[in-house]
Amino acid sequence: MLLNLLMNARDALDSGGTIKLQGRSRGGKIEMLVEDDGIGIAEEDLGSIFDPFFTTKGRGRGTGLGLSITYGIVQEHGGEIHVESQPGEYTRFRVKLPAPPGAQATA
Repeated sequence: MLLNLLMNARDALDSGGTIKLQGRSRGGKIEMLVEDDGIGIAEEDLGSIFDPFFTTKGRGRGTGLGLSITYGIVQEHGGEIHVESQPGEYTRFRVKLPAPPGAQATA
């Protein structure tokens, strides 16, 4: 799940840019943020990005299954995934998963 989000972020950076990865434990959940300052996702596409076989990548560059599988993995683990994007500025995925029983945050 995390690898797919990072690979999508990399693909969004046409000629350089930044990918930010953050994680924390809060309120019995593990929260992860994957953000890039790449091309972004058009507003009209945001409602479809988790649909199987939907892709905005060019022919031969993607199957349209990555985010669908990612969504399924998050759901199977009782989590949530949200996306925000501003075309030409950023895309930000937030994932929240239940922390395993007995897990403790360490610095």
